[in-house]
Amino acid sequence: MPDINDGERQADLDWLYGTNARPTPPPPVVAPRRIAPEPPAAPYEAPAAMPVVPAAPAAPAAPAAAAHRSATQADFDWLYRGDTAAQPATPVARPVEPPVTPAAAPIATPYMHPPVAPPRPPAPSAPAVVDDYSGYDYGYSEPDDTDYYEDEEPASAAPKAKKSTGSSRHKAARRTLTVILVILALIVSVAGYYLWRVTSTMCAVTNGEHCNAGSVISVINNVINGGNQNLVPLKTDANGRTNVLLLGTSDDRTDTGGGNWLTDSIIVVSLSQTDKNAFMISVPRDLWVKYPKTCSVGNQGKVNAAFMCNGAGDKATVAQLRSALTATIPTFEQITGLDIQYAADLNYAVLEALTNAVGGGIVVELYPSDPRGIYDVNTGLKLQPKSVRCPGESINPMECGLSTDLVMALSRARNSDGGYGLGGGNFSREQNQQAIIVGLLKQAKVNGIITNLAGVNTALQGIGDNLRSTLPADAIPTMLALGQEIPPTSFKSLDFVNAKPTLVTTAYMGDQSIVMPSGGLYNYSAIQRWIAKQMSADPAVLEGATIDVLNATGTPGKAATAASVLEGLGFTVGQVTNYTTKIAGTQVYDVTGTKPQTSAALAKQYGVKVTSGPPDSYKASSATDFVVIIGT
Repeated sequence: MPDINDGERQADLDWLYGTNARPTPPPPVVAPRRIAPEPPAAPYEAPAAMPVVPAAPAAPAAPAAAAHRSATQADFDWLYRGDTAAQPATPVARPVEPPVTPAAAPIATPYMHPPVAPPRPPAPSAPAVVDDYSGYDYGYSEPDDTDYYEDEEPASAAPKAKKSTGSSRHKAARRTLTVILVILALIVSVAGYYLWRVTSTMCAVTNGEHCNAGSVISVINNVINGGNQNLVPLKTDANGRTNVLLLGTSDDRTDTGGGNWLTDSIIVVSLSQTDKNAFMISVPRDLWVKYPKTCSVGNQGKVNAAFMCNGAGDKATVAQLRSALTATIPTFEQITGLDIQYAADLNYAVLEALTNAVGGGIVVELYPSDPRGIYDVNTGLKLQPKSVRCPGESINPMECGLSTDLVMALSRARNSDGGYGLGGGNFSREQNQQAIIVGLLKQAKVNGIITNLAGVNTALQGIGDNLRSTLPADAIPTMLALGQEIPPTSFKSLDFVNAKPTLVTTAYMGDQSIVMPSGGLYNYSAIQRWIAKQMSADPAVLEGATIDVLNATGTPGKAATAASVLEGLGFTVGQVTNYTTKIAGTQVYDVTGTKPQTSAALAKQYGVKVTSGPPDSYKASSATDFVVIIGT
């Protein structure tokens, strides 16, 4: 027998024994048939009417569940198997509690047998089962390709798997292909967006030359592979170095402070592709210069207005900004004595984007002028030794780990509104900006940002229209390769503000406080010589010897001319004066005997043998290493 639930059994028994109206079975679920057509069914004969069951003595009816416990197997066979020959048995009366209040029992309605579907011929292996309750799961499992139930199985038995057909395999293949196509479409869309973003950014930050998808793909290929294949050589000067002028503006500021296009950060970066080193030279923003043309501020003024004077401004197009960069280069060539190949203008948004791209923090080495560290009222920046951010005890240098917010604050801080630790004012700020650049390079190498497309994309999101340059697009891979090859420790900072001997001084031009060369207004020769010496790869120049030049010809100007030649070679010249007597030919004297490279270089320069010790009738200063006497 099927194991039906108690609720269904109770309803059927109530109907069978006349206590309730006939229940309505759930409609049968007709499944597709795959068997041969059935023979014609036998004519239907309605069963005989059931006799009326007499009412029990006046008493409350016992619970239905108790009254039907004596139902026979024949009753269930008749009810569930459609056996018209069987008749329900009369239930056996059971003792009940004495009634509390006599009441007349209702008279049962005459029994009417429900219509029963014609019986189906039994299957060879099992009797036929009607489908009246085929919508429920009673624990049966349906065999393949039949509409008959097998023998009863436990309700927990797992249904048998159906055979896989060719149609289902084709559907599965089509679904798999659809998923693959969707994934490929997403990859192509993301790659296309990335390529478009990189291309548009490169077109914005470069001079527009070679700005196309091919150049971008070349950049990406070099970034991924980290190789130097097919790199376009950078332009160089006579010494094989590439010099880039970096101008920092605040055109992205949202306040009304003004001066957005003044270049308060000026750094010339000199790179060597062969020696794998770099020098960073900060130029004081208040240095007084002549402008190449007359503009709104006149034909001379502070160097930080040169870019604006040449056309930079809020209404300038990208092309006009590039033109202004190109026009500004000669001013800084005159100051530094360097042949500058490229220029770039960037604002604070670029610095923020780069700091985020390397992980949102960098480590910098600072040199505060106060033992307490650095505090700036305007930005709120406060860095102290032996603190969480600056754990060391030293302030020379004071090594600090800075988040993006602190990097931005440090790049602006100069104690303009009070504080301590930035005694040089704007000079201190320039030194700290160089320290930030070195910190970015170090962190970029640690994180592999230069060869990481995700990091490059993060940087590009912040760069956008915030950087303009005269670099061609095909030079970007070479720049990235140099960034990988030059160790951060090979980036050296050159600060001619604090150089010895003194190269610049402060003065007033009208009511403006300015910086000017120590040799006089617009005289940058000493600055140029100092830079050349610091950047020289000549070991003799690096020894830093001081050379006195004496004139023994009797013709004025001979010593000065010789001194200029030596300075041009990167040597440091001390005293330039006349010798007491005339001599024939040029003579070189090694006073200290401690600079062998310089001794060899001077011997080669003048084609003579160097004499040890000082010359007769001349008293050299304590700083003098060599004496050169120019004779007839």
